[in-house]
Amino acid sequence: MAGKNVPKTVSEVLEHFRPLEQEPDVVEMVREEMNVHFFVDDEAYRHKAWCSHCREWVDLKKSKHRAVTTCPNCGEQGDVIHTWRGYKNLVDRTLTYIYSKSAKSSEDTITARAVYMECRWYQENAQHTTYTLPWDIVTYMAVDSYYVFVYGQGAVQTRPVNNSRHSARFGGAQQTISKSINDRLSVYANGCFGQPRHITLAVDEDSIDEAVKDTPFRYVWDEISGSFTDRGTMRAYIQVFSKIAKYPSRWRRWQKWEALPVIGYTS
Repeated sequence: MAGKNVPKTVSEVLEHFRPLEQEPDVVEMVREEMNVHFFVDDEAYRHKAWCSHCREWVDLKKSKHRAVTTCPNCGEQGDVIHTWRGYKNLVDRTLTYIYSKSAKSSEDTITARAVYMECRWYQENAQHTTYTLPWDIVTYMAVDSYYVFVYGQGAVQTRPVNNSRHSARFGGAQQTISKSINDRLSVYANGCFGQPRHITLAVDEDSIDEAVKDTPFRYVWDEISGSFTDRGTMRAYIQVFSKIAKYPSRWRRWQKWEALPVIGYTS
């Protein structure tokens, strides 16, 4: 049974978070995970492109449709998109885990948010007569799920009702308390109902560094930091922090190589 300081309702969970719109640093962390594109909109000036990362017009040394190049302004790599060649199916999706200290009890509680971002680069009007230029596209961003980890008492997660997913077209369902603590990476990575499998999955480890600082969680983080970095194992951090919160006396079991079998993964 969870301790008395572990939130029991969605509203109690949200008390540990500041609204996403009040945290521009968090928004920027998520944006950093988006794919980069260089949009060339004039066939007569193929080397003039708009960079989706720094949102500036730049001069490219080479301009070949779908070729990878580097932005001379921000240094990010991305692919060149000649708009007249078509890009109707160009959609970028990311699900990024951002950690932070609790806004309510920062001494022994850390939090995490799974933030979903989607950018549909080609958007037409209802009559299919005009389309929105890339630099005017509004990116969809929403918190998919919330986590609160209370050291020595347990953890709680909220997620969309029916385990559904967010999308720019349909938005997201109401939040509910999850019966168990689970990552959301696999929910988005598995394509179904016409949804593509391709999505960028990320965990911001720098945010974990800041979240665990001056909390009891920092001792375990010192042991496991950098252990789960690929697409298949990055979900392990959620399970590790959940078990540390519930069983703090066993933290030495979750060292770098021992953590994997404890949480159900093998090396």
